[in-house]
Amino acid sequence: MISFRYHIVSLVAVLLALGAGVALGSGPLERENKPETTSTTGAPQSSAEDEAYTRVNDGFAASLQAGMTNARLRGRTVTLLVLPGAAPDQVTALTSAVTQAGASLAGAVRISEDLVNPSKRQLVDELGGQLEASATKVIIDTGAGTYDRIGALLAFAVSTAAPAGDPVDQQGKGILAGLSTAGLLSMDKELQRRGNLVLVVAGPAGDGGDADAGGASIVTSLAKALDAGSGGVVVAGPLSAADPAGVLTAVRNDTAAVTAVSTVDIADVPAGRIITVLALAEQAAKGAGQYGGGAGVTGLYPGVGPIG
Repeated sequence: MISFRYHIVSLVAVLLALGAGVALGSGPLERENKPETTSTTGAPQSSAEDEAYTRVNDGFAASLQAGMTNARLRGRTVTLLVLPGAAPDQVTALTSAVTQAGASLAGAVRISEDLVNPSKRQLVDELGGQLEASATKVIIDTGAGTYDRIGALLAFAVSTAAPAGDPVDQQGKGILAGLSTAGLLSMDKELQRRGNLVLVVAGPAGDGGDADAGGASIVTSLAKALDAGSGGVVVAGPLSAADPAGVLTAVRNDTAAVTAVSTVDIADVPAGRIITVLALAEQAAKGAGQYGGGAGVTGLYPGVGPIG
């Protein structure tokens, strides 16, 4: 049976094409308009057919990417912040989309489970206090909570308001070293430059337990701190990340985050990667929005309203 995810991907591909001025025949719309067929046994068609149509739509969206995103991020640096559970192929594809749009990649930082695990709060709090004492350049509000403080420290180390980025100074290196030694983050190689835009890559939602809710709330605090210290933040993930226990839902339900931080909930497909680049460009222009097909969106993509 054709899935809700297929409908979203197909519709996004079509609307992106219309936005790009591409003339459409029967291609990506064709499956949408056909009634569901059944096999000789009366059962719905196998998933193989739906997968084939999805491949067509994904390929169609991918063909639009260069024309719709070319030079959109020229002159900007982007730092990737990879959350636990984010699929490696999704991270790779988003990295490629960002660089193809003209951005320079400042580096990738991988957040560990411990940093977004509420049961590790004491560790994060104690380390945050130690790092704050030595990071004299970091401005942290009096009475800031555990994750607001660690977020401000992280933002200082990996992001900047300067469009072309800035070198990571000694205090920034000290923050990253402290977080890495404590097992709260890791890097494939030492970060040399801070990005102007931050792309946070999320994985699917958990099962909805207290730990999932707490982790999503922690990510929201980090995203807000990163936004305050940079030129803009986009949190992107698969459609399930907009489920009730998902990170994107937590951002969209936070009254402060939703007006400052952008989200994309179909970033695991080609159409979603186009939207992610457009959302980053919108952030660079001081705008924000919630995009895709899940709950809480403000539009399908920047400049287009929500489905329905």
